[in-house]
Amino acid sequence: MTVSTEVNQAAYTGNGVTTVFPYPFRILSSSNLRVTRIDLQEVETVLTLGTDYTVSGAGTYNGGAVTLNAPLPNGYGFIIERDLDAVQETDLRNQGTFFAEVHENAFDYLTMLIQQALGWIGLALRRPNSRSSFYDAKQFRIASLADPINAQDAVNKQTLNNALAALSTDGSGQFVLQVLADTSSLTQGDAKIGVKQPFAGAVDKTQHDKNSEILDVSDFGAFPLLDDNIQNLNKAFEALRTKGGGTIRITIPGVYKISGQLTMYANTKLEMSEGVIIRRNYTASTSMFSFAQGQASNSSVIGGAFDGNAHNMGDAAFDILGSTENNDLLISGVTFMNVCDFHCIDISAWKRVVIRDCLFTGFKLVDPSRNYSEAIQLDPGLLSAGSYVQSNDLLVENCIVQPNSESGLGSFGALIGNHATSYGVQDNNIRIINCKAVGCLFAGVRVFNWSNWLVQGCTFMDSTSRGIHVTPLPSSVKPQGSRHGKIIGNTFLRVRAPVLFAAPPFPFTDISDIWHDYIEISDNSMEVSEPLGYAIDARWCRNLVVSNNVGRGGLGLFGGRFIQKCVIKGNVWSDATNNGVWVTEADSTSFIGTGLSGNVIISDNVFTNISYSGVHINGKYDGFVVKGNVMFGVSTASNTRSGVNIDSASSNGIIEGNNIRSNGAAIGPDLGIRVTSTCSNVKVYNNSVYGNSPINNQATGESGVSHLFSTGSPSTIGMGAPIGSIYTRKDGGTGNTLYIKESGTDSNGWVAK
Repeated sequence: MTVSTEVNQAAYTGNGVTTVFPYPFRILSSSNLRVTRIDLQEVETVLTLGTDYTVSGAGTYNGGAVTLNAPLPNGYGFIIERDLDAVQETDLRNQGTFFAEVHENAFDYLTMLIQQALGWIGLALRRPNSRSSFYDAKQFRIASLADPINAQDAVNKQTLNNALAALSTDGSGQFVLQVLADTSSLTQGDAKIGVKQPFAGAVDKTQHDKNSEILDVSDFGAFPLLDDNIQNLNKAFEALRTKGGGTIRITIPGVYKISGQLTMYANTKLEMSEGVIIRRNYTASTSMFSFAQGQASNSSVIGGAFDGNAHNMGDAAFDILGSTENNDLLISGVTFMNVCDFHCIDISAWKRVVIRDCLFTGFKLVDPSRNYSEAIQLDPGLLSAGSYVQSNDLLVENCIVQPNSESGLGSFGALIGNHATSYGVQDNNIRIINCKAVGCLFAGVRVFNWSNWLVQGCTFMDSTSRGIHVTPLPSSVKPQGSRHGKIIGNTFLRVRAPVLFAAPPFPFTDISDIWHDYIEISDNSMEVSEPLGYAIDARWCRNLVVSNNVGRGGLGLFGGRFIQKCVIKGNVWSDATNNGVWVTEADSTSFIGTGLSGNVIISDNVFTNISYSGVHINGKYDGFVVKGNVMFGVSTASNTRSGVNIDSASSNGIIEGNNIRSNGAAIGPDLGIRVTSTCSNVKVYNNSVYGNSPINNQATGESGVSHLFSTGSPSTIGMGAPIGSIYTRKDGGTGNTLYIKESGTDSNGWVAK
């Protein structure tokens, strides 16, 4: 027979039951095996034949089995190896008997020795090949290594331990390990380890300096499970204050309860991971978080959430975050929730502030008079009693204010605004972009005496109040209006009154600074929820542009009182319960009729289904143009109204090129165009109108001579016009087709020709 396999060992793992273990290779004698047991501590024990085990199958070609006297314990290793003495005991004599089996056994024995030697070589520490410059231990330990002598000798663990122990006692390495492990001194521990980034221009640092660049509140013992984190968190902020600033992180998600106010200082960045909530756990009115007054510029809060917990902590009014006299602030990606009566953010005396990607949700109104409370309050900067400063440069972007369904608290009075100011101190350069206000109690945005402000791309929805409320500084002597404002590209959905430019309470005496001046309202989409006001209610406005707005509902598109230098152009409005555009003088009684209103252009608008007049100028307006407007269905609720109605002593106007048409409503206008006799110098040209009487222009003075067309006698249908006007009767005959106006401005004085 031959030795047909190279296998010369078998390995097993005990299960505490098995005693019989096969070996799949040939042996000539039972003593040709070495049997080794390996315990759980890797201690190897060579077992003894006859005492520990017996062997079957010796001399056969397919192997046999080793039978232990006791089961191999669970997890123990077990190795069966062929183990031959390196001898040659076959003696072949000259001219002796030749037995093939004897020769074959001798050759098999030699082959088995070769296999045994190769197996030992395979277990040796070797180089991978003849050109390799290293020995590969294949992730095995090297045991029983002698102590090194020469510089290049391998080092065993005991020698290394001895060397490290010597470092703490000999002169050259005295106390090195203790110093590196010392955390009691700022000059020990990581302050002894050097760090340098692997880039050109990198500077040398210690590991201590590197660690202190970004701190974690857990370094100061702050964790979510604690009943109170106020001291630990403030220790972290104080640490950065001491070093002049840096970054502090809260990385472990969870609720961090605080029993008082957190205070942050200059040049500090607070970064909170997703799921981090700082929760108010006290009932006092103290704000939760403060940028230290005048000591916290160039700071930021990023991520995480602040929970005012107003639904569980009583009825005291409080702010979440406050700042006075700090500049260059960033608040980004933060959720503010559950405030009572006051504000999420209250900032005063600021410059260059950005509030971006924040959510404001959950407002508890205890004091009914605080229904105006803003999520973001722009405080007037009260430094001392009666002393105010101007604040500059604020961006509020991609922020949302809304009710909180989890706490059951509603929305705020407004997303942003202020409710106090001082004459001549107008917060300046305020931009509110791409924000969303849902269900606000007072207004989505409250502009109180601002200058250079913009509200753009925002959505205001589901509110029984206003979208944007612009308030002048009230004064019984000299009120002050806002300046240079733009309301562009916003959407108003189901809002009672999208835009209000309010008048100061009357009486007042000095109106030199009363005007809301240089205002643009354009490209907005408006859906008015209730017929209680005009979409744009503008009072005491000058240099006003209202253009390209689209919407429906309410009293109408535009209601103005004391309007000067105004353009209303290119708007589309439908389903108004009053007028499309109405301008008047009202409320401020001592100024009515004093020549303050005028220079109004109303052109190229489209009005559909308007209950009263398409355009009604209802005050002493000096200088107006109503031109190129299209009206489908006016006076649909009362046939006493007109498509264009001019009265109350308005003067110096032009009504030209308007197209006033029926939309099929059962009720239509009494007059297509009506100008009362109190007016003067009003010219009516080239209009296409309908009504019981198309045009009645009774204006006096240099009102333009008109060429009018209709059916019926001009006196019968009430056609008024200036002297010299011509009327062509479309159903006339001989002697009653052409009429000349020879006297008066009312419907009398027409003479047939």
